[in-house]
Amino acid sequence: MLAVNSGNFSEEYGVREGDRVTIAMKEAGAYLDILSAVQLDEYSNLISDYSDLSNEQFANFRLVSTTGMRENVLYRTASPVNPKHQRNLYADALIAKAGVRTVLNLSDTPKTVTTYEGYADSYYANHTNHVEVGMKPNYGNKSFNQAMAKGMRFLLDPKNSGPYEVNCVEGKDRTGFVIAVLECLGGASYEELIEDYMITYYNYYYLTKDDPGYPLVADFNLVSQMSYCFKVSELTTCDLKAAAEAYLEKCGLTETEIVQLAKVFSQTNPMMAKGKTVKVRSKSLKKHPATFTQAKAFTVKYAAGDVTFSKQSGNNKIRIAKNGKVTVKKGLKKKTYKVMALVTAAGEGDVSPASKTVTLKVQVK
Repeated sequence: MLAVNSGNFSEEYGVREGDRVTIAMKEAGAYLDILSAVQLDEYSNLISDYSDLSNEQFANFRLVSTTGMRENVLYRTASPVNPKHQRNLYADALIAKAGVRTVLNLSDTPKTVTTYEGYADSYYANHTNHVEVGMKPNYGNKSFNQAMAKGMRFLLDPKNSGPYEVNCVEGKDRTGFVIAVLECLGGASYEELIEDYMITYYNYYYLTKDDPGYPLVADFNLVSQMSYCFKVSELTTCDLKAAAEAYLEKCGLTETEIVQLAKVFSQTNPMMAKGKTVKVRSKSLKKHPATFTQAKAFTVKYAAGDVTFSKQSGNNKIRIAKNGKVTVKKGLKKKTYKVMALVTAAGEGDVSPASKTVTLKVQVK
């Protein structure tokens, strides 16, 4: 038998039963060192063994509050219905206290969820709109991405309102990944993603930043999963928001759905902007300047608040007005000119301002 951690060996490597497979060791002891460092004791299912923790910590329940996230809108927790780890009653009481209205259950299916003892009497069953997407921990494969898209569309359904809650069995890995994607949309930093994810490992294992296994757990779990799904080699230096958007698009969400998702959960301005290429004949520039409207020179979508433009660099004969109008003055020679422009959306309500530097190309022929 051959297997990969949190994945499907057959789908990952394109092999089927009966195929001949050759496996070679890449580096002696490398995985053993990691496994030894992150080896964690079996955690307890009894709250009496966590006498110094709160009910919230025992249930792995908390508000998602990284940079850009709306206040009191998104929660994460262990399962409010699955009694396997005896945290469900605490989690169910806590989502009731928080007034959760919409639940994304990543681990169950509509059939399995109703089999749990006490399900019929739970707050989850009687007072929330909930969906069970049956997401297996095969990060990034087809079925995983399909479950991701189904869950995100459920959260976007106008019939479903906040506060929202996301859970799997422990509220640890699948929940940690989904929450991290939403945090990226809100503008969270790499450090914030790790810190929020690793709170779970304190709640279950008392693992702290001082423990040598702390960074290895983060790297082995969340970082490796996100790097694989986001198709990036280094999360610390990439544009996390753009990478999350690209991943959700790969899952099947449209640009509009991704923007709406960001609006639901974050205060980050969803503005998208880019410069276009405008063309003008040098012959006409000998007689009079050329002008282009903002719509012909720039693409700006989903901006919250008034949008303004300012030139950052480029040829002195090319000007950009505050309203985005572009003027190419007389006498510019044949060439393609690049002009850097700063596009700013002022923000509105609780949505923050946003700025983006874009490149406008002016082709003089």
